[in-house]
Amino acid sequence: MSVRSKLEAAGKLFGACARSVQSKSASPLAPTRRESELLIGLGIASEWVRRAAALEPLKYNKRLMNKSPQTPPLTELIRFTMAWSALNALFARPGIVRVLGKTSATSELDLFKFLIAKSGISASAISVHEQTLHSLLSSPVTSTVPGHPPGTTLPCLQVLHEKFTPTPYRTKGVGKKIQTAITTGSYAGLDLAAIIYSMRNWSLHGSAIGSSFRSVPRFKAFIATVLAALADVHHGIATELLKKV
Repeated sequence: MSVRSKLEAAGKLFGACARSVQSKSASPLAPTRRESELLIGLGIASEWVRRAAALEPLKYNKRLMNKSPQTPPLTELIRFTMAWSALNALFARPGIVRVLGKTSATSELDLFKFLIAKSGISASAISVHEQTLHSLLSSPVTSTVPGHPPGTTLPCLQVLHEKFTPTPYRTKGVGKKIQTAITTGSYAGLDLAAIIYSMRNWSLHGSAIGSSFRSVPRFKAFIATVLAALADVHHGIATELLKKV
């Protein structure tokens, strides 16, 4: 199943979850607080993930932008933002998290890890995603990075981190993991959740970050891998929720 097909299927499953909550409600027209929380989260997730699935290539009214090799990857970056917003709608609501099971997680990153764990993605599939992302992020690129002479060649991960992570956050939370990977040259400590969460942060602070990869094919491979992992999470979580709501 393609990424877009899997996202579309997940959207339908989230919709089915919402209908299940309504059908089991003692008062569908006046849902309880818990039911309302579930319906809102599931509804938002369904809409965002289905929009992510349906998104077509961007089209501008300027020929130069339409011809730019950066335009197709930018579409995928927007698709990522939609898919992430759908996940955020789930883990930001304790009622939905409780349906999936008990957890002491409170931070966004830890809640995201909890969703991955509950999605049923196999360890081997996660390992394949991680190996691909580690390889792409360790690739040397030449870019303008604050604090380095023009033309300096650095690992792609370091370029992204130092260009798009605000200084106060480079040694906190996931930023600390990235800094350790850069310092040691070992990416083993960067798991799938940490990389995707960092991608979310970079896209917020860096907008169209694809140019920092200094290779359209490299960024296409990176964002395709991230989206494939997110599609797996969405489909797995939606399937699990439907069993429990």
